[in-house]
Amino acid sequence: KDIQSLQDKFENLGLQKSLKATEFSFDVANKLAEDVLVSWWNLADHLVFRYSDGYINEVVEHVDRSSLSGKKLEFKSAPTRYPAEWLSRVGYNEGPPPLGKSSWNAERCSKTTLNTGRLQLRGEDA
Repeated sequence: KDIQSLQDKFENLGLQKSLKATEFSFDVANKLAEDVLVSWWNLADHLVFRYSDGYINEVVEHVDRSSLSGKKLEFKSAPTRYPAEWLSRVGYNEGPPPLGKSSWNAERCSKTTLNTGRLQLRGEDA
């Protein structure tokens, strides 16, 4: 959802710019590419903030007439909940792997499928 909306925005923007320009020049293409690059880097920061530490985080802006800015920012955070079946299949309840066997959970995870609704993530050997 976070990525798709930004992708749609730039695909539409590129189409609009190409239709408006009598000649789709290198300058127009370079400016669009620069805008896309900056936005994708900003998206990376947004995703790290939003989904860090096992939580879904967001900042909500409210109108606050008592403050100088007229705004009040509220930080909200909700824990992510992984399906119990998936946690069991990847060995979550067994804790970290023994020293020297770092691929212990990686092997198990690579054979585990996690259906996220729209996208299905699967390890190489699944």
